[in-house]
Amino acid sequence: MEVFKMYLDIEKEERWLNEMSEKGYTLGSKFFRYKFEKIDVKNRVIRVDFRTFKTK
Repeated sequence: MEVFKMYLDIEKEERWLNEMSEKGYTLGSKFFRYKFEKIDVKNRVIRVDFRTFKTK
């Protein structure tokens, strides 16, 4: 399943991804749209880790 959404708030994105996980979907990839895969495990927690660094 592919879904196009845009989030400016990381916490809202995290909540939505966890709701999708509760429905039985896991995030396969994200590049301009979210691609989900159906799974049997529903007790996952997803965290978004976004950092900016001063140097590479």
